[in-house]
Amino acid sequence: MTPQPESIKGLLEFLPLLQNTSPEYSRIGYWGDMSSRVSASTARDLFQYLHNNGFVLKDFDWEAWSDEAVTYLENRQKLQTADIFTLYQIITTHLRADQFVEGHYDAIIENGFLADILARMEQLTRP
Repeated sequence: MTPQPESIKGLLEFLPLLQNTSPEYSRIGYWGDMSSRVSASTARDLFQYLHNNGFVLKDFDWEAWSDEAVTYLENRQKLQTADIFTLYQIITTHLRADQFVEGHYDAIIENGFLADILARMEQLTRP
């Protein structure tokens, strides 16, 4: 199952919350209490939304694609070349990686990478 247009629209409602640049929230992350750009409820709700609405692809070999996914993290400009399906692959890989590298999800929120992915998705789906 891949996300439907209404699911993408719902996901993009999280974008302004992720684009907050000043730490305003205190939440418990992998490293304990942390000063965060995103509230605990937003981080939790977003994580669930991604999983429940098809953004984490079921039949995708994310481990085989993980080196490619890292290139987008290391070179954010490369996101500007990503199509919508590639964004799903990037999301899947990074969320699955969090199962093996605790705190990875927190890291992609705090360093703005998840916001960058959603911003690219917004560009691609804007009429």
